[in-house]
Amino acid sequence: MDQAKVEFQKSLEVYKQTPTPEAMVNATYAGYDILTPYQDAGGNPYDVRTKCEGGSLCNPYMERIAEFANQPWIRTDLGVHIDSDFVLCSTDVQDSFISTGDELVDSSEWIPMILAAGVRVLNYAGDADLICNHMGNKAMMLNIQWPGNRGFAAAADKLWIVDGRALGEVRTFEGLSFLRVYGAGHMVALDQPAASLAMLAQWLDHGAIII
Repeated sequence: MDQAKVEFQKSLEVYKQTPTPEAMVNATYAGYDILTPYQDAGGNPYDVRTKCEGGSLCNPYMERIAEFANQPWIRTDLGVHIDSDFVLCSTDVQDSFISTGDELVDSSEWIPMILAAGVRVLNYAGDADLICNHMGNKAMMLNIQWPGNRGFAAAADKLWIVDGRALGEVRTFEGLSFLRVYGAGHMVALDQPAASLAMLAQWLDHGAIII
């Protein structure tokens, strides 16, 4: 994995210096290669606590969501008028993103504009997720270039307690919040439904995570 990381950094530097479609694709796949040894050993990039059990997102249960969504009455109620079925993860869509270089776009650069428009921003991650891990998410949040950068960096991580239970840790400064959800992988709502409901209710009702 260490060597793959080095190769990814080299590919990324080549892409930055010569942003051709070929360099773009090479850098994207080099990034994927970092996780290849872990996945080849049966590791679950969506939840480090478990082995990959197959199916979408390494969780056979997720296929039930696709089965539910593809029921005729669901499609009718949603107004779906195309013949193709709903899938959780489409390789065709992913390949299109890769071919256009979309996966290399740093979308964190848009967050300052969102904050400046008065829109509050919440980033949350389960603490057992690897592919979108809380450490990388937090590092990204700390690196956002906005007027509140120093204030957010100096803010304390505080326990998020709901009904007497510690469900996670939250850091907030002005309109920016980061929430680490305890005991959850990539699918936070599946692993911690009560915490997910509390998070949504607090954010929608108060525009903040209540501590």
